Amino acid sequence: MERFKGVLVSDFYAAYDSVPCPQQKYLIHLRRDINEDLNKNPFDQESKGIAERLLRMAGIEDTPASQNWLANPAATSADGR
Repeated sequence: MERFKGVLVSDFYAAYDSVPCPQQKYLIHLRRDINEDLNKNPFDQESKGIAERLLRMAGIEDTPASQNWLANPAATSADGR
């Protein structure tokens, strides 16, 4: 890996953190984790606000799937369907 010059795209498995290169995490994994948190705490407005900001940053806040996900995360799978 010492000659690797790209960006490592991975899930949130901690072992990847030790690789000395730029990294990007899978957005779908983050969305899944946020979805689980919203399902556990459906009235937590702070978590809902964070989810809304993340969707805006990803440029997907105005899609029907994202609106459904924010309104009722239990009704939507992690991949937005």
